[in-house]
Amino acid sequence: METTCYKFPKSSRLSSITSVNECFENGKIIRDKSIKGFFIRNAAGSCKVMITVPKRLHRKAVTRNLLKRRMREAYRLNAGILKGKASANIVLIYSSEEILPYIEIKKNIANVLGKIGKLLEADSGSAVPAAD
Repeated sequence: METTCYKFPKSSRLSSITSVNECFENGKIIRDKSIKGFFIRNAAGSCKVMITVPKRLHRKAVTRNLLKRRMREAYRLNAGILKGKASANIVLIYSSEEILPYIEIKKNIANVLGKIGKLLEADSGSAVPAAD
């Protein structure tokens, strides 16, 4: 029986400015209804995630913090989707002007993580050289 770890420690948070900039400049983009995700492979061996809500869409800090808390919780519960896949740096951006309920955010993050997982699997499968 496999147990799932539902933690989101500091070691799995993306905080390096150079890594974030590289993710935005060279990464691939995945969009869902209210979440936009940028991701790029890393060599760290684990997925690192940054969650953000733009100030131009939500001016009040209370609203931004609420949405970030909801996104972090949704990621924490759905991080198992990426378990076993190749490691990556991921930036999740809340891109809706509406304040969506937690269930919608959770569903959208699960969709984005599923798409990222499929792309990481596809890239890792094609990166393996063929045997002669």
